[in-house]
Amino acid sequence: MVLTDVYGGYGPFFQMYPFCKKKAPLLLFPDKMWYNTKKIRNAERRMKKGGTGSVRRWRLALFLFGLLLLGSCRTAGWRGFDKEDLTAYLSLGEYRGLTYTVHDTSVSDEEVEAVILALREEHTALTPTEKPVGDGVTVTFDRFCFLNGVSMPSLSEEGATCRCGDDPGDPVVAALLDGMRGMKLGESAELTVTLPADYRGEGIASCEAVYSVTVRALYEKEIPPLTDEIAAKLRAGVSTVGELTEAVRSELLAEKEAEASYRAKAQLWEKVMENSTLRKKPFDLYQERYTALYRTVEDLAAAASVSLSDYLAAQSQTVEGLEAQIMAQATSDVKEQLAFHEIAKREDIACTEGEIRDFAAQKASESGLFSSSDEYMEYYGYETVAENLLTEKVLDLILSSAVPA
Repeated sequence: MVLTDVYGGYGPFFQMYPFCKKKAPLLLFPDKMWYNTKKIRNAERRMKKGGTGSVRRWRLALFLFGLLLLGSCRTAGWRGFDKEDLTAYLSLGEYRGLTYTVHDTSVSDEEVEAVILALREEHTALTPTEKPVGDGVTVTFDRFCFLNGVSMPSLSEEGATCRCGDDPGDPVVAALLDGMRGMKLGESAELTVTLPADYRGEGIASCEAVYSVTVRALYEKEIPPLTDEIAAKLRAGVSTVGELTEAVRSELLAEKEAEASYRAKAQLWEKVMENSTLRKKPFDLYQERYTALYRTVEDLAAAASVSLSDYLAAQSQTVEGLEAQIMAQATSDVKEQLAFHEIAKREDIACTEGEIRDFAAQKASESGLFSSSDEYMEYYGYETVAENLLTEKVLDLILSSAVPA
């Protein structure tokens, strides 16, 4: 378990930016929860069928789910940002005129066509087919697991439905689907697959298992040709194929530009941190951060109904190792917050109450988890929302003065 993975190595601010993360948040999705993380990726692919924006909203909503767990980790309560000379704690490096790598934001015809095809597929109903199991065919099947001849009900399932060729989010199911290729309706077979260690939390070592599978139903989608009439059904506000194409292209472009901006800010902020030196840590700020991080891990262990030591042991970690990681992470986070506030002071960056509330409304809408700005504000707190907005303004300033490499 790597504590910095919670923030992708860029500190608390980048909780808000899923594309800036270097790795998956292992504290939120430990190694033993691989099955759930693959289900998340599979769900993300399925949401592509709802249009380009839905994928971005899903990623942001997923990331904000992490914020729900980590909301207590913010450190906006320290009053020294406004009252103390921050240069006593931090030697701020250069933050203007930095260079960054420009990410390609062009949208190809193939990308547009792929999104439209996903939309068409989503709006096409499944129909029974006589085709055998193969790519593009949706299969409903029973699977019964046996280990050394002993039935394993917890690893068995009746009436599972998956589309052959897609990633089902489970390596065993993927292997079974591959082994079922060519099978027809009503046919049965016994397939041998390798179970990963601790598959579905069963606590068993990696081993071979025999699955008895039976095909119960087969479906496919016959996608009709794209016409103006169908285009109008696929996206509100369009009436022709041409309008649908341009709408999808515009959405893809906006998403790529947003992602490029996020990545540029991540690069630039990393350089600011490399250019800056932490002279000493404000004790109250550091202690607040350390305590919040430690409590977060305790809460995650409690949510899994296990002790902290057991939770860490499942990830080959110890309490002592966790404490060392938290010390390093808290120190890094303190350095980042001091840098943000020192830049804000030098550049006279502030946030009005109206801007803060507008920002809360925007984030509430983007997340899909909050019904209003008030609900968003109530959950995170006024100071935390204000802190996030100030951080965005600082990063916007750094990006506006930066030079593309």
